[in-house]
Amino acid sequence: MKTFGEVLEEAAEKYADNIAFVDRSRRTTYREFKQRVDNLSAGMYRLGLRKADNILLQMPNCIEFMEVLFACLQIGIRPVLVLPTHRENEVRAFAKLLAPKAYITTDKYMGYDYCALALKVKEMCPAIEYIISDKKCKGTTHLETLYDDPMQINENVQYKETALYLLSGGTTGTPKLIPKTHTAYITNAYLSAKRCEFDKDTVYMAILSIAHDYPLCSPGVLGAFCNGAKSVLGYNPDCDEIFEMIEKERVTTVSIVPAIANVWMEYLEYEEDYEFQTLSKLIVGASKLEENLGKELIKKFQCTIYQGYGLGEGITCFTKSSDSLEVQLNTQGSPISEYDEIKIVDSFGSAMPGGVPGELIERGPYTFTGYYGAVELNNQKFTSDGFFCTGDKAYVTEDGNVKILGRVVEQINRAGENIIPSEIETYIKKINGVIEVAVFGIPDENLGEKTCACVAGDRSTINKHYIYEGLREQKVASFKIPDAVHILDAIPYTNIGKVDKRRLLDMVRGENGLH
Repeated sequence: MKTFGEVLEEAAEKYADNIAFVDRSRRTTYREFKQRVDNLSAGMYRLGLRKADNILLQMPNCIEFMEVLFACLQIGIRPVLVLPTHRENEVRAFAKLLAPKAYITTDKYMGYDYCALALKVKEMCPAIEYIISDKKCKGTTHLETLYDDPMQINENVQYKETALYLLSGGTTGTPKLIPKTHTAYITNAYLSAKRCEFDKDTVYMAILSIAHDYPLCSPGVLGAFCNGAKSVLGYNPDCDEIFEMIEKERVTTVSIVPAIANVWMEYLEYEEDYEFQTLSKLIVGASKLEENLGKELIKKFQCTIYQGYGLGEGITCFTKSSDSLEVQLNTQGSPISEYDEIKIVDSFGSAMPGGVPGELIERGPYTFTGYYGAVELNNQKFTSDGFFCTGDKAYVTEDGNVKILGRVVEQINRAGENIIPSEIETYIKKINGVIEVAVFGIPDENLGEKTCACVAGDRSTINKHYIYEGLREQKVASFKIPDAVHILDAIPYTNIGKVDKRRLLDMVRGENGLH
């Protein structure tokens, strides 16, 4: 049983001269990384941050993100890993729930001003004492000034204590925070890295935001770190930048979602200059991988695919390199721990026989014990014998592999981001002139699913640009803004009074009566 501070100590000693992290501007060895983390821990402590303080951490993929993360974990400070795509609405909700003492962020990234966001949130959240930025920004503390002479910090962090908070995509618009203990998250990192065959010669590249559980710990950069491997932190999702880093750093392993895989394949149809001689493993998760796409990836990169399924809340599954191609391309594999337990149940909670679909419920050594400050929700999400109800529809094959079929509760999976239709409907209903609204997902070749909103209201004032402006005024995260908006005279309903989303889908596909 270990804490992340102990993992850091062991890795720095065992892999001292190995490269730990590479980003677009620098690289660092395990020894150098440990020294920087010690220096930052001292500076954060002298600033006034202490064990059990909550902070917001919102930065792009960079070495500073990892230094801040490990400095927090070493002291016992609990970071909420906020995605770069989150905006004022979401961040204010996280701040209200956890009363963070500090907000650590960047200046500008992908055209968005994060320092301005942090300062605005601070005005509304009196608990925030410090805004810290990795660049010099007015009204903030420059992160680099916190790297101080190391000191003895006697905070006595325990392995069963909360290490950090992940954000759940969930099934409602309310923010749900997932507390992960040191030992649970380290277990997830070790076991998923073992399943995906990470070792000290692995060169792992994170393309998705490492604030996501998937590229952070499944196996992600933490799984790589535990094995003395090199992690390459992709700053910009631009294909040219990513492919150049893969070639330059001799990347062997990448985590992607099917939407990104589609973009890669389309791009490489016209760009043949890149050679991927070292890339031997593709870890694919977050949404369904079509079999034909999987075959194209294998042919193009001459690689093994590890397809997976996982939740920040708990269960992680991956296929194995020894599995047949059929299993690798058409299932999400089996649980990474022999102590993971899964059941497929019907709507009454009764166990279903093998091969029959139902809701997947699970418990295991790294499954969390409940969302932060959500007693009522936790009572709903856990069975009396401690199984977590995932809300995912699945079945288990004869050979013990999990096949995910979708959600029991409606949810849109847009390029790996979970979007709750009811949340977006709530935002749109607040816009003047809107009478009715229905939001749903439409299959999309590039995104997996795209978000569509059908809105009924006064056509003399309402159009799609008006709806988009209304959502932006509410500070809705950009990935939640519908890809398509259609204005109707009325929303159709079924004979039992529910929105007829099947009919709406047919109307959208045929563009019948939609504008």
